[in-house]
Amino acid sequence: MADRLRPVRFSADKARELVFSRLENESDSESDVDLDSESESVDLDLDNESSRSVSSDEDRGRSRSSSPVAGPSSGKRNGTATGPGPKRHKNDRSSSNSRSKPQQPNQLWSEVTAGSTTNNFRFSAQSGLLADLDATATPLSCFRTLFTDQVFNQLLESVNSFAQQKCQQNLPSPHPRSVYYEWKPITEAEMWKFLAVTTQMGIDQKPAIRDYWSTNPPDYIPWYHQMFQRPRFEAIYHTMLHCSDDNNAVSKEKVEPFVEVLLKNYREAFYPFQDLSLDEMVIGWQGRWAYKQFNAAKPKKYHIKVFGLCDSTTSYVLNLLTYYGKETSYNPECDADSGQAKKVFHTLLAPFEKGHHIFADRYYTSYELLEYLCENKYYFTGTLNVQRRNFPPELKQQKLDHMQAKWYLSEGEKILCVSWKDKKAKKPCVAVSTSASVEMVTKPTKKRAESTKPGFIHQYNSAMNGCDRADQGVGYYGIFNRKSRKWWKKIFHWIVEITQHNSHILHILATEKKTPRASFKRRLVAEMTELASQKLTEAEKAGPKKNAAGRKAANPIERLTGNKHLVALSDKDRNCVVCSTPAQRRRTKYYCSGCTNKPYLHAKGCFEQYHSQHLI
Repeated sequence: MADRLRPVRFSADKARELVFSRLENESDSESDVDLDSESESVDLDLDNESSRSVSSDEDRGRSRSSSPVAGPSSGKRNGTATGPGPKRHKNDRSSSNSRSKPQQPNQLWSEVTAGSTTNNFRFSAQSGLLADLDATATPLSCFRTLFTDQVFNQLLESVNSFAQQKCQQNLPSPHPRSVYYEWKPITEAEMWKFLAVTTQMGIDQKPAIRDYWSTNPPDYIPWYHQMFQRPRFEAIYHTMLHCSDDNNAVSKEKVEPFVEVLLKNYREAFYPFQDLSLDEMVIGWQGRWAYKQFNAAKPKKYHIKVFGLCDSTTSYVLNLLTYYGKETSYNPECDADSGQAKKVFHTLLAPFEKGHHIFADRYYTSYELLEYLCENKYYFTGTLNVQRRNFPPELKQQKLDHMQAKWYLSEGEKILCVSWKDKKAKKPCVAVSTSASVEMVTKPTKKRAESTKPGFIHQYNSAMNGCDRADQGVGYYGIFNRKSRKWWKKIFHWIVEITQHNSHILHILATEKKTPRASFKRRLVAEMTELASQKLTEAEKAGPKKNAAGRKAANPIERLTGNKHLVALSDKDRNCVVCSTPAQRRRTKYYCSGCTNKPYLHAKGCFEQYHSQHLI
């Protein structure tokens, strides 16, 4: 991989500033962990540097307590206390503590007031854009970098092959209005129009699909009528959509191969910075499915669970693992007896080099996982469930004053643990790290003049938001939020939205301009429509027969249709839409009165070129 990496174009701080222009969702409280909930609530503080801090050798002097703190006693099984003490929380379902695994040996911990971990894993990868994109990149070029011709042709062939099989199974059709009666194979132009329409539907959200083709004056939008006849779009969207090479695919084979091809393209276009965040990304689903999950703390209580790995600096999605129960596609090299957390980390981190710093919440944190990551030269920082084995037993019954912190260092100086109680917090925040030092940092906040907290807790708040930002971004204009009877279609529309999310980030990094997400998607729709117009066949330009049911579909580009285009003269001059550029403005008083947008054009040359050629 190293031979194809390009030099870093800018630092992680500049990339963060480009992608995230302002602080969002900052909590009033500086305490970021609710130990009564399965999900974590983090304070997103994006202006502060998230790079790891490792003290030098002369700064590693430690002041230990007189007696070391022993690890968990032998009177415990699977992290649950058998004697007096707090019980294990009933919602803690992490499979890291398996009954079949033997008890880990006791790990000695010492309470310290100074010191740091001794891990030193070198991160030598060159981060940034790998795709051939520059300042002239357009939204469509960024999208096609990820949604390549290979992916497009695979989707096109899958739809046509599946539709042919369905028609053979259902013909002769009993009714002439049946979907199968006059089905014709979908063309390249129609597939690009389908992607453009579904993208625009995410921006213009309506209660039902049919509402987009409504002729009522308040709801009438001519663009949808020009792109598709409603029966044709519904036939593709509801009946013929298919993304697997196997027409008879079942379970995860319906969508997983398609997702894997896109994930490979994600990693070939961008290599992440050092900090990565790993968390659950949910897709709302209330229908019937064997692997449907329920978690009342999630935005969508009933959902499809996907483990996601994102770049903490830009929220670029790097790798995904959909949960299918026993059928989940873990890395084949994973130990079958290891816990779920270890399998998830092994699978998602496999394509990346050593030295990355992984941030995750307490659902995954276990002593076994920390040992595994250290052996494979990855740093880790995350919150901790105090009931987990081989961590300081004092954490279970510890009582701290507000703004007080207690630090514990493992015997081999590989892991640092802190218990810290924030101002107004009811319970302490407990976190562990394999790349941290005993230090309190003071940072400015949005509502307070300044806030003091342990250094690596602040680092966790800054870097843990990668997956949350990605989830937030795809949720704004995603069509996957619409109801569906087929679970795999939810994943299909979701992964297309993830592709557009990553394309947006590539566009920002390539042009170094902060383009709003809605503006990016509108430009992408316009360019998809333009591309679809280029690929129209003569039969498609002619439209359906006059006697065919439904409204006749026109060419989606109004300026290329046979409308009555006339040159008109205006009192004011404007930029010519054909020959004027930002570097050299060219003005004219002539415009086309036949086009809806009344474009200003030079009467000689530009008028004819605008109405006869494709402009991209």
